[in-house]
Amino acid sequence: MPSLPTRRVLTSTVLALGASLLIATPVLAAPDGPPQSGDDRAKAVAGNATTCEAAGLGGTKVVFANVEDATQKFVTITAADVPSGDTLLGVVVKGGPAYNVYTGLTEWTKLHSPINPGGQLPTI
Repeated sequence: MPSLPTRRVLTSTVLALGASLLIATPVLAAPDGPPQSGDDRAKAVAGNATTCEAAGLGGTKVVFANVEDATQKFVTITAADVPSGDTLLGVVVKGGPAYNVYTGLTEWTKLHSPINPGGQLPTI
């Protein structure tokens, strides 16, 4: 009897650093409060996550290349970016002093880092 293929479960981490730039409609974050995701699909977390476990995700860390848009503020991951046989569970987008965790999406488009304390969307 042939064996079933093993499926790896991936968690993507898009880590980034960068300068803050203005966005057309800023969502202000409280300077002393928790980070604001700026996206109702994401959970904002202060600090930095370097592992899936630190971000509260299972799976294996994968860093996707060339998924940022020209402004370096948004990430889109398509099925073509995910290796065959793998499942994308979550994406971490880091920028400024916090990161957004995205899970449970059917489309991984226009993902971004949290709004920084100055009310701007940082580059990733």
